[in-house]
Amino acid sequence: MDYHLDELGFLQNPWFHDGGLTGITVEDDVVKLGLKMVDGQQFSLTLSDTVAFVATDFQLGNIIFDIRLSKCTDITQDRLSALYPSPHQSAAERFHDAYGKAIDEKRAEILIGKLTLFELTSSYGCEIVALCREVSVSR
Repeated sequence: MDYHLDELGFLQNPWFHDGGLTGITVEDDVVKLGLKMVDGQQFSLTLSDTVAFVATDFQLGNIIFDIRLSKCTDITQDRLSALYPSPHQSAAERFHDAYGKAIDEKRAEILIGKLTLFELTSSYGCEIVALCREVSVSR
């Protein structure tokens, strides 16, 4: 099914604000998220060709604040920090240089549309950050 984003990349239709994250399934590079709207409608959001994925603090009753997809846009390094933590401050300079280069490559892939940064923030419970090639929503 088609979905609609606003000008900042926030998912507007279907709108999951105050709905719930009901499950996470990972098989190879495909991540499926079970989502429900406030009115109880159930959806599946699929992240295909996922190259990085982090989910933190999964709880009973995860309440979604918003979902954002960033593609073909310049993003800050901070937005990738959950997926790619920086080297320890005492690490040799070459590790910091390699890290900066790797992050710049991911940012460039997002800018040219090869990757999508997916971010699910919550009012309560699980937060998700992922890099993938495709996002789809189905009932």
